[in-house]
Amino acid sequence: MHLGDAAGPIVEQIKVAGRTAAEPVLTKARAAWPRSDLAHPHHADSLRVIGVKTGATIAEGGKAYGGTGFIEFGGRRNRTYEAGGRFLFPAAVSLQTVVVELYASGIQAALDSSSSWTNTTTSATEVAE
Repeated sequence: MHLGDAAGPIVEQIKVAGRTAAEPVLTKARAAWPRSDLAHPHHADSLRVIGVKTGATIAEGGKAYGGTGFIEFGGRRNRTYEAGGRFLFPAAVSLQTVVVELYASGIQAALDSSSSWTNTTTSATEVAE
């Protein structure tokens, strides 16, 4: 197994960095989600961080939470369409600097991790051998 393999240690650490970076957005979006709407009081619970190959994403909705897209974006039944969303996307935009800093520091920590690297030298010619 190589360090950059999909199941390699660096890729796993980068996934953790992505999930860590996404948490502030998840927290802010959940806090903003309306809980007073009797038809959809638990839709905030549908927000979740999902790890992807090189980071993470935040998903919302699912089979148990029908109508989540309508709550987020509107567009029918006297609800104005909001192209930028109402909860998740505004949270992501407002925290983009924090997310980038957390993700970048997590990636740097993964690359700096002494347990990840097997080379004992920084000489390019020796490493290539």
